[in-house]
Amino acid sequence: MRTKLKWGLSLITLYASVLAAPNVSVDRTHLNMNDTLTLQIVDESAGTANPDLSPLATDFNVVSTMVSAEMQNIQGKITQKKTWSIVLTPKRSGTLSIPSLNIGSDKTDPIHIEIATINTSNTSITKKESIVNQQAPIFIETSIAPKSVYEGQAGLYTLKIYYNTSVREPALSIPSMDNAKLIHVGKDTTQPKTINGQNYQVLEQHYAVIGKQDGILELQGPTLQGFRLNLSQKDAFSNPWQAFNVKAPSVSLKINTVPGMTKSSWWLPSTKVSLTDSWANNPPHFQSGVPITRTLILSAHSITAEQLPTIAPTQSDGFQLYADKPILNTDSNGFQLQATRTEKIAYLPNADGKFTIPEINVDWWNTDSNSPKKIIIPAYTVTVAAGSNVKADPQATSTPAVLSLGDPMVQPSGSPRRLDWYKRPFFILSLLLASAWVVTVVLWWRSSKPKSSVKGHHHVHAKEELKTLRQLRTDLRIACQQNNALDAKEALLAIAKIVWPYETVLSVGDLAEKFNQSTTKDLLQELESVLYKEATVWHGAQLWTLLDEEFRIKAKASRNPEELLPHLYLEEKE
Repeated sequence: MRTKLKWGLSLITLYASVLAAPNVSVDRTHLNMNDTLTLQIVDESAGTANPDLSPLATDFNVVSTMVSAEMQNIQGKITQKKTWSIVLTPKRSGTLSIPSLNIGSDKTDPIHIEIATINTSNTSITKKESIVNQQAPIFIETSIAPKSVYEGQAGLYTLKIYYNTSVREPALSIPSMDNAKLIHVGKDTTQPKTINGQNYQVLEQHYAVIGKQDGILELQGPTLQGFRLNLSQKDAFSNPWQAFNVKAPSVSLKINTVPGMTKSSWWLPSTKVSLTDSWANNPPHFQSGVPITRTLILSAHSITAEQLPTIAPTQSDGFQLYADKPILNTDSNGFQLQATRTEKIAYLPNADGKFTIPEINVDWWNTDSNSPKKIIIPAYTVTVAAGSNVKADPQATSTPAVLSLGDPMVQPSGSPRRLDWYKRPFFILSLLLASAWVVTVVLWWRSSKPKSSVKGHHHVHAKEELKTLRQLRTDLRIACQQNNALDAKEALLAIAKIVWPYETVLSVGDLAEKFNQSTTKDLLQELESVLYKEATVWHGAQLWTLLDEEFRIKAKASRNPEELLPHLYLEEKE
């Protein structure tokens, strides 16, 4: 009897332990290298422990984790169920194992997964077409050209995203690099492509990569995350949107050092440079007092427009020069960068006669022949005609003028003509001296006024700027907390204009150089990259926290009483 009782108790204990053991499953056991799988763990015990996911790090990346809890009361019997849904991406191909995971005193069973290899390197597309049976619904192709550049020369980094399914909430993470600058150029394009019977959409982006030091530059592939539509699931009630995490292949770029002969003077590395010169009238006709516009266009390959030098002359004998703001443009034809700098200058002749338009030259380095080159627009002489409002003196003649009794005075046309009293040199000189005396008295009177009024005006102006700065800080905080990338950019650039009025800050990337913490710089670079992608989700809370901290540090370190930044964090006294 006692033996039967012991066996019964053992069976009950074993049955209870089976019921309490956590259940583990995956949505699939065969997948491609760049795809994701969902690991689901269900625990029906009343325990409060969470699974230890650290053993997964050996072969998998944890993309996201969701937890749900369910409680039921059936005829007074309470049951609890806790479910963990863990999205994973494999780190390598082959046969991988999801190891046994600990949940308190319980353990899950291991699961074997088969990962197929996908060739997404930037080799020829024909090789990719030959393995369509293993092709992922989303993959990325990267390339760079040329593969060897000089310091300061830009390489063209091309990113192609292939997808044949609907995508929701895509987010592309472009890695930042300390020893190189990555600039988005041109417009993104999308076009269809058929690969061995499968229809893909291809999103193509171009970036300029400018190395800052010689050596081999490794460009880590960006990561694309989001949710893709998966209609192949057997469970009709499961969520059809499946998380994905795709990493692009890495590429390398060789950076060559700058030749010694150019380090101290100029450096413009390119495969091709051209300089064109044109006038509003062709050929130009110069007339004293009448302006005419000259257009200079400097074009170069394998470089950005910001790197092109100024070409407009600043002075020219016989002319007054007025230059417009240069127009900069960087684009790509899919194979190399193309940069242009357009400068328009108004030439206003201030005298008539013959004058020389000076030579314009640009030194550059031909990266194909590895030799210095110079492009020249030679000097040339132009003739400036007299202005239309300038009348020539009448020809002298000995013929006497006709007498008229009504004229107070008549002189022969060839004799010197007496000037009216208000046109005489003595009167003009006296008028100038009197004007100078009046100006001196006015300046003396203004300088004798108390300086406090000037300071008061400066104080009022500074107080208005401080009020604007406080409002901009509030705008920046709200934009970051609401994840509004465009408003955050506008607020940041407006703050920079006030805090650094004498420095050029034209983009969020320029602003990143003003901060010390690498995390702040990375988040600002991430914001700049997000601004180019309409569908990208941006999270700005961390950026606001770090920016506010850095501004406070800079405010404490400031020793200039006229700077506004220290006053930004003082309480306003109203």
